[in-house]
Amino acid sequence: MPAKTEKGKEKKKEKKEITAGVIGAMECEISLISERMTERSVREIGAFRFITGRIGGTETVLARCGVGKVNAALCAALMAERFSPDFIINTGCMGGLDPALSVLDTVAATGTVEYDLDYGSLGDERGSVFLPDGRTVKVAETDRKLTEGLIAAAEACGRRVSTGILASGDRFVDDPAAKTFIRDTFGACGCEMEGAAIGHACLALGIPFAVLRSVSDGADGGAGMSFAEFAGAASAVSAEIICGFLTRAGRKGGKENG
Repeated sequence: MPAKTEKGKEKKKEKKEITAGVIGAMECEISLISERMTERSVREIGAFRFITGRIGGTETVLARCGVGKVNAALCAALMAERFSPDFIINTGCMGGLDPALSVLDTVAATGTVEYDLDYGSLGDERGSVFLPDGRTVKVAETDRKLTEGLIAAAEACGRRVSTGILASGDRFVDDPAAKTFIRDTFGACGCEMEGAAIGHACLALGIPFAVLRSVSDGADGGAGMSFAEFAGAASAVSAEIICGFLTRAGRKGGKENG
């Protein structure tokens, strides 16, 4: 039966429309998504530019956060506070740590870790995040339904997606020793510079999040040249999957995360 107001009048139940948040660090990581948006409008808040519109019927807010963890966390917090997304997805490219990954392969993160969070002689475990509410988190788990939805969207695009932990830090990893350390210490299959910071902000604010990244380089001595050549193509792979996911979510009325 339709819900009734206090005066006894029948009132139709309103179906809440989902709002998706999408964040990339660089222009090449968001440009394809921006091009696919309809009903676009732009809102600038400080250094950040938020684009709102629709992708396949899903209301979407898109932002380029800039490189690095502080930029990423600021952008995610601003997006959460000003636009109230139901979830946030971080998209873009990454360095591959798992030798099984090749350039343009894609990973949907099961969790994120901040590999450069180091407490030194204080003795706390490296990568541990101490939230103000008393929670301690080392690996911030991504939302399972969002991640499954991204994998399904990738399969619909004819692409295979691996899963695993992604490690974030304020460093472009281009050194075999650093690559081995991050992989062995955290069990991470890829590294980048924003995903875990966005996850940190979402975890603190109670917002489901996911991270989808495609390989641009091997996080080794040749990473700089490989990144320059493949960052755009890798970002486009991730963006294609994100657009597919949002289109599917719009058709299903937001059930990809419900």
